[in-house]
Amino acid sequence: MNKKIIYEGSPSQVVNLGSILLGIIFCWLFVPLVMMIARILKTRCTRTTISSTEIISERGVFSKTTDEVLLARVTDVRLSQPFWLRVFGMSNLYVTTTDVTTNLLSIRGVKNGKQIWCELREAVAEQRRNVHEQEIRQI
Repeated sequence: MNKKIIYEGSPSQVVNLGSILLGIIFCWLFVPLVMMIARILKTRCTRTTISSTEIISERGVFSKTTDEVLLARVTDVRLSQPFWLRVFGMSNLYVTTTDVTTNLLSIRGVKNGKQIWCELREAVAEQRRNVHEQEIRQI
């Protein structure tokens, strides 16, 4: 079975708009500037890949953490479109799973969120059908 890539990318820096504005306004203060740079780096070093079988999330600036969630373990996918992200045509996806280490995975600041959400839901349903068919064959 071939893996189809549904989404691959990093969150948009639009999710940091508030921090960026505060960092610019208070650039003469050291702390807001450092916080702005830290948030920008954290966002830039986050990468999510959603395929037809799994979700792989990598994050971390100096130390990397990689989480893998099989779509068969996904219980719910929620699409959130806050006003400030809708202005830029973006949204957030929240994936609830039965995975022990990653029970809630948030994918923030994605373009075409509704399309990704629909494709992800279809892929989850397909993976669940495959698991169910395998269980029936074992009986």
